Amino acid sequence: MSVGRSKSPSLSSTSELELNDKNTTGLILEYYQGNSTNSADANGITQIDNIFNRSYTQNQWASGMNRTLGTNLFYKFYDKEKNRILDINLGSNYYGQSEDNNFVKNQLISNNSTLYETRVLSDSENRNYYVKVDYTQPLGKEWGTLEVGGKMDFNNNVVPNDLSATQMDGLSAHDIFHYEDNINSLYANYSKTFFKKLETRIGLRYEHIDYKIRQDVAGTSRKDSYGTFLPNLLLKYSFSEKYDLSLTYNRNLWRPWYAEFNPFMVPNDNGFYSRGNMDLEPNPSHRLYMKLGLFKKYFISARYMYTDQDYWTSYIFETNPTDPTKNKTITQPDNFKGRVQKYYLFANTNQTFLKNKLTVNVGFGWYYMDNSDFNLKNNLENARDYLNYWGGSTNISYTNLFNKNINLSAWVEISNQNNGNSYANRTNVFHNISVTKIFPKTQMEASLQLMNIFQRPNFDVTTYNQTGTLRNSMQWDWYGVSLSFVKRFGNQKVKENTKTDVEKNAGGGK
Repeated sequence: MSVGRSKSPSLSSTSELELNDKNTTGLILEYYQGNSTNSADANGITQIDNIFNRSYTQNQWASGMNRTLGTNLFYKFYDKEKNRILDINLGSNYYGQSEDNNFVKNQLISNNSTLYETRVLSDSENRNYYVKVDYTQPLGKEWGTLEVGGKMDFNNNVVPNDLSATQMDGLSAHDIFHYEDNINSLYANYSKTFFKKLETRIGLRYEHIDYKIRQDVAGTSRKDSYGTFLPNLLLKYSFSEKYDLSLTYNRNLWRPWYAEFNPFMVPNDNGFYSRGNMDLEPNPSHRLYMKLGLFKKYFISARYMYTDQDYWTSYIFETNPTDPTKNKTITQPDNFKGRVQKYYLFANTNQTFLKNKLTVNVGFGWYYMDNSDFNLKNNLENARDYLNYWGGSTNISYTNLFNKNINLSAWVEISNQNNGNSYANRTNVFHNISVTKIFPKTQMEASLQLMNIFQRPNFDVTTYNQTGTLRNSMQWDWYGVSLSFVKRFGNQKVKENTKTDVEKNAGGGK
C-alpha cells in the first residue's frame, strides 16, 4: 500500500512584441515547484523452484522537492503573401530534485528475523540549453514546399547519491553521477500535391549525439557517440470529399533516459534493489501506418512496428553462500536483442450532435504481438511468443451547457501493460471527468477535475527473464480532485505557451 501527497504551484508568463506585420519576437517564462511526501508498506515472499526462500515486510517514507524553470526567447518572420516562415528559438530548462527516502525492512529467513534500516539522499541538477531554427519556403505554385531546420541541444546532469544503512554489504555509501551530451540534428521535408488528390511529403532527419557518463567515486565511465538517419514518408489520396486513404512511414530512435545509465544501487519500496546500466544502447524501430477515412467521421487504421533491439527490465538474483540474509534481488535495464513485431487494427469515429455542442469520440482496437524471436534469443522459455488483446477509449464533451459558458468532458480508457518481457495479467480502466466555467467579462476560468473516482486502476504484470518469472501486483489507490483558476491578460495573440515542453528531450515513444 502506498499513500502520496503533493503540492505543486506553478507560474508562467508569455510576452510577444509585434515589430511589424511580418516580424514578431517574444519571451516565455515558466516556473514550477513541487513538494511531496510518500509512505508505503510492502511485503513479499521469494520462492526458488517453488520452495520457500525468504519473506519480508517493509515500511518506507519519503519527502522531496523539485523545481523547474524554463525560458524560451523566440523570433518569427511570417510573410503571408509568399507563405514564408522563419522560426528561431533559444532557450534553457533547469530541473532540480532533492529527495529523502527512508526504509525499515524486517526479513525472515529460516525462522531468523533481521531488521534493516536504510536512508537514501539524492539531489539531482539537470540543465538543458538549445538553439532551434525552422524555415518554410514554397517553391512556386507547381513545385511544392520545402521545410528545413536544425537544432543544437546541450544537457548537463549531475546526480549525487548518499546511502546509509545498518547493512551495507555490496552497497556504496556515496557517489556522484555525471551525464553530459550534445545532440545536433538537421532535417528537410519536401511536400507537393499531385492531380489535386495525392498529397505527398518525403523527409529526412539526421541526428548525432556525443555523450559522456562517469561516477566520481567508483571511477566507472563511458564516452560514446553515434549518428543516425531517420527518414519519413506521407502519402494521402483523396478519392472524393468523403473518402481518403493515407500511408505514413517513420524510422524512430528511442534513446535511454540519463537516469537509466546511473549504476548507483539503492533499495526500492518493494524490498528489491535497483540500479542503472552504463552499457545501454538506443532502440531503433520502423513504423508503418495506414488510415482510411469515411465521410470525415469514421476512420479505420492499421499499424505495423518492427524492431530487433531494445532495452527492458531485467531481474538479477545475487546470493551469498555464507549468509543468506545478504541475498539480493536487483532490477536494472538491460539490452535485449531479438525481433519484435507489433500489429494494430483500430476503428474510431468522431460525431457531433445538438448543433455541434455535443462531441463524441469512440475508438476500439485489436493488438497482436509476435515475440517469438525475441524470446528465443533471450532464453525466455516460458514467455508467450504470441500475444493479442483489446483496448479502446471514449471522449465525450459538451460545450456551453444551458448557455451558461459551462463545458463538460469525460474520458475513459481500457488498456493493458504489455511491454517487452512483461505481460499484463489484468486490464486497466482509467477515467477522468472535468467541468469548466468561463467568465467572459473578467477573462477567468474555473475548472474542476475528478480522476478515477469510480474505479481505482491496478498494476499486475508477470516479467520473464533468463532465471525465471516474477509477478508484480499492486492495487493503486490512484484517484484525485483538481481545482484550478485561470486569469487571462492581453489580446490573446501571443505565441502559445507550450514551446518549452516541445523542446525538452523525451526521445520519442516506444
